[in-house]
Amino acid sequence: MAYNGFVSDNANAYVPMLFRDAFGGSYDSALYIQNIDPSNTADVTIKFFDANGDLSCIVNDTISALASKGWWLPELNCAP
Repeated sequence: MAYNGFVSDNANAYVPMLFRDAFGGSYDSALYIQNIDPSNTADVTIKFFDANGDLSCIVNDTISALASKGWWLPELNCAP
């Protein structure tokens, strides 16, 4: 997925599909987000929903100014 950057205090981006051990464990995904602000840390909340639309995982994190961060789905250990 690729998105144009946006500046806002309440910005949302939706990724249509990410995989974690799908199809017998042979498909996995990572999600990367970049903070282009030169001086402010970005607070990030990532919500994962299963195929039924049920919330299955919440990740709260921060990204330093002018940095990016990635989340490798097989390594996420979280619950709603």
